[in-house]
Amino acid sequence: MDERQQRRAHWLRDFLCGVLIGAGAILPGVSGGVLAVGNAPTALLELCELMEEGLRPALVVAVPVGFVNVVESKERVFAACE
Repeated sequence: MDERQQRRAHWLRDFLCGVLIGAGAILPGVSGGVLAVGNAPTALLELCELMEEGLRPALVVAVPVGFVNVVESKERVFAACE
């Protein structure tokens, strides 16, 4: 896989994670549930936005990795949980 293909794969992964979280947020029972976000800081930022809009999971497991948006996403999830 060349560099361009790798960038597209990463973008697609992050995009799909955000879509799945958005779809999950409208399903009954998500508030009060356990949500996990793996190595996609973009998806975690999307989750933070949903929490700021009122989504209240019982537990958030967040393990973003990489260099882009990692610190920002961790800080936002901590703030959204307060």
